[in-house]
Amino acid sequence: MPRRRPIVVNIVIKDRGFLDAPACVRGEPDNRVTFVFHNEDSTDWDVHILSITEKETGLAAMPLVHPIGPGHAVTAIHKDATLMRQRLQAAFAKGTALPFTTYKYTLRLTDAGGGGVAVDLDPDMDVAPPN
Repeated sequence: MPRRRPIVVNIVIKDRGFLDAPACVRGEPDNRVTFVFHNEDSTDWDVHILSITEKETGLAAMPLVHPIGPGHAVTAIHKDATLMRQRLQAAFAKGTALPFTTYKYTLRLTDAGGGGVAVDLDPDMDVAPPN
């Protein structure tokens, strides 16, 4: 079986928010996904994946292997880059609980110092059958 190319998603944090939405992530089952948060701000930020839904239906889904939510945040240190490692589930199929489709995931940015600021970003993730 050929090795799947890892997916790297670069996200810039600047001026107390996300600079731009990343391009749609495209992957296959069992792909590694690494989010790289480039914090150009003077504040440390906690970042986590708040939720994931199927884009077309709006139904909640979990195409990632590792847990998500506030308890699984990474702290993006100011003036540095921080990694969040994930992996797509291995079992996707047509007409199953995890279909090949586009998913919308919400990234949440909160002030690591407890300042109460929360900013959300809702990029897309396509999961396609292996080639």
